[in-house]
Amino acid sequence: MPIVGTIMIENPVQSSYPPSRVYKLIQKDYGSEKAEQYLRRAREALFAFNQNIAENSVMTNIVNQLGLDRERIITGQKASLAKIYKLRSYASRKTWSPKFPDVYKGK
Repeated sequence: MPIVGTIMIENPVQSSYPPSRVYKLIQKDYGSEKAEQYLRRAREALFAFNQNIAENSVMTNIVNQLGLDRERIITGQKASLAKIYKLRSYASRKTWSPKFPDVYKGK
């Protein structure tokens, strides 16, 4: 599969988090096989077809190609992002910190 790569100049992917959340939701609801198919098509969209996979329209198109329930997945992805943001903002207010840091547990 040839890689075009101009997407990073023309319309760079700001975050891989939204497509990753869609992957995890598909994995949870439809199983690992469908999730792997989504991941394959997302990679093809990004590298071969030069599409920004962080955009809702591209994620929706991939989900539709797989024959999955688009509304359930996209709204689930948005709801999970809102839930995570709410939990993090609550924790940062509780600890009086401007940002809630990631936790690293060493030895």
